[in-house]
Amino acid sequence: MPLSTTAINAGSNAFADLIDAGAGTGTLELGDDASFTTVLVAFDLDTPEAFAAAAGGIANFNGTPITGTATATGTATHQRLKDRDGNVVDGIDETIDAILALVNAGAGTATVEIGNSDFSAIYITYNLNTTAFGTSSGGTATANGFPKSATASATGSGTHFRIKDRDGSVVDSWALPSPISFEAGQSYNFNSFSYTTTAYSQELASSTNITSGEDYTLNSGNYTQPAS
Repeated sequence: MPLSTTAINAGSNAFADLIDAGAGTGTLELGDDASFTTVLVAFDLDTPEAFAAAAGGIANFNGTPITGTATATGTATHQRLKDRDGNVVDGIDETIDAILALVNAGAGTATVEIGNSDFSAIYITYNLNTTAFGTSSGGTATANGFPKSATASATGSGTHFRIKDRDGSVVDSWALPSPISFEAGQSYNFNSFSYTTTAYSQELASSTNITSGEDYTLNSGNYTQPAS
């Protein structure tokens, strides 16, 4: 199930902004395996902002085309981004925090709703705290104030949940691991609730042969926030 457009843009921008931290130059490196045993070629990214603002969850590189000279020969299978101090950017916690900050927006009460696949039926609604989630750590943010109890408003089998901000706008929605049966008027406890999202994939869509000493041009590139 998808993140809202606002949420994928927030996640994408939060990740992209990490590349601009530090005093040097951010880079995109191509390596020969997931461990980057050999870095084959590095591209220096634009400063002061490596990426343009995200649209539809996609933040494009500024300053392309960018040329880099290969320092080793091999087959590039993975990519990684480094900030201007040379730190590898993972960004999963910052992305989650940026998305979940949206849940706190508005004037009412943020909620978690459990319903059927298209939410034409809502079986139960849990009210979230004013600050809905704690800070993400290790790719997981835990909701504040749990356990919680709520009364089912309809009878049926809940298969999906969605998170709404305090103005009632959907931030994210997912399929439940397994269906939950509800009976209208009955009270149900929700003992704990945590949130994670898909991490940035470093694997290249297709491998590329690289020859040491040759120049390679990066005509375009982007970071795309996964939609779920």
